[in-house]
Amino acid sequence: MTASQVHTFFQDYVGAFVRQDIDRICSMWGFPAFMTFEGKQLIFDDDAFRNNAVRLCQFYAAQGMAHAEKDVLELVQLTTTTAAVRTMDRMYRQMGPSS
Repeated sequence: MTASQVHTFFQDYVGAFVRQDIDRICSMWGFPAFMTFEGKQLIFDDDAFRNNAVRLCQFYAAQGMAHAEKDVLELVQLTTTTAAVRTMDRMYRQMGPSS
């Protein structure tokens, strides 16, 4: 897994959120899915993850999200198929930061 491959993965991932493609979002994860943020650690089975993705997409749509970007800030490869990644997300109501 190269940094370029991880970047491509996340571009596809954020695109799935913009399209509200729940099936694609879920297909990009292995379960149980582990997430950590703001000192919290969460583990999702596939049903809980899908429900969370649906809620997130509904929230983003209610905010008027039309475009999103995700940048990889840190990448630590753990195995050939697993990495610890820290990202920065930006969401826009129009098509990009200048809109």
